Amino acid sequence: MLTFDKENHIYYWNEEQVPNVTSVIEECGFINTEYIDPIYALRGQYIHKITELYDLGTLDPESVDHQLQPWLDAYIQFKNDMGDDYEILEVEKKFYHNVYNHNYAGCIDRICRIDGDLASLDIKSGSTPIRFVELQLSAYNDYIEYEYGEGEFSYGYELKLHPEKPKKDDKLYTLRKHDNRFDKFQKCLDLYNYKHEDRRRKK
Repeated sequence: MLTFDKENHIYYWNEEQVPNVTSVIEECGFINTEYIDPIYALRGQYIHKITELYDLGTLDPESVDHQLQPWLDAYIQFKNDMGDDYEILEVEKKFYHNVYNHNYAGCIDRICRIDGDLASLDIKSGSTPIRFVELQLSAYNDYIEYEYGEGEFSYGYELKLHPEKPKKDDKLYTLRKHDNRFDKFQKCLDLYNYKHEDRRRKK
């Protein structure tokens, strides 16, 4: 059974702690969350929550802070532009994946179909290194293909909301398709497991 300690951002499978996707990639040096401004991190959490509630049909429009409304508007614009080419299958899906003698957990913003293709969609409201996003989506997609694909390949998409910097065509978002780098994520996971095994030996 998968459980999640929200305060410490730790996942457990049957009460045993398992690596999470962000920690694995961070330990390989592709991002350092210590240098992320807490204000922007909190804003990102709020944006994720209001877009989640919007997709679930439970968002009270009057509850949205005026400072967050532009990001919700950007997400709504994306959905309106995509129309039937964006089909949501799961919202904020927490998962545990155990294959190839590896195990890890995480949370996928959206499991969906884009232009008919099975996909993961990660919603971003700030600047994130491209290598981090590639590895993150690749980890998600391996789980998606295993659990949902039935032999079907899946794709990773980054949805960057940027209402403060609209494009020339008035687009408030950018949708980017990323390459699959699961082989590189596996190497990061190997390194993560090796580092933590070594730490346990030292105790």
